[in-house]
Amino acid sequence: IEYAEPNYLGYSAYVPNDALYNPTDFAYLNPEVAQAWDIERGNQNTVIAILDEGIHYDHEDLTENIPGCIVGSGCSEGAGYDFVDITYLTNPSGDYNIPDNDPYPLEEDFNPHGTLTSGIAGAKGHNEIGISGICMDCKIMPIRVSYSGAHESDDVAKGIYYAVDN
Repeated sequence: IEYAEPNYLGYSAYVPNDALYNPTDFAYLNPEVAQAWDIERGNQNTVIAILDEGIHYDHEDLTENIPGCIVGSGCSEGAGYDFVDITYLTNPSGDYNIPDNDPYPLEEDFNPHGTLTSGIAGAKGHNEIGISGICMDCKIMPIRVSYSGAHESDDVAKGIYYAVDN
């Protein structure tokens, strides 16, 4: 015998049961997510900070992974924050000039990018709803640093420091 190796037993890649999960979507193909899920799906000790235009944290596929944030009440200390304070904009109904504990975007200035990004990163998986996030069992920390595509570098810096500190 010149060569021998063990006869390993292999398993198919993990496939969540979420209604909108499509293994051919780009977000899943690029990092070979299904194969990674065989090894790790994340855990609630891992927090992904999403610095963006706000997150609909009541979205059915996100709410379980965004603890501490309630629509109308905002986020509890350390769970999320809105740093946008672009004082020179003149939209009277926009949420862009007073930082607060509520990173939920108002409908009139809502850009879905933050919610979309949160879903790709950490939508709750294997719950028969929507999609599965790449880190489906991780927490998401919503940090709003942008309004309708505009952001100030000091707001982004404050958001980064907030994420690191919490």
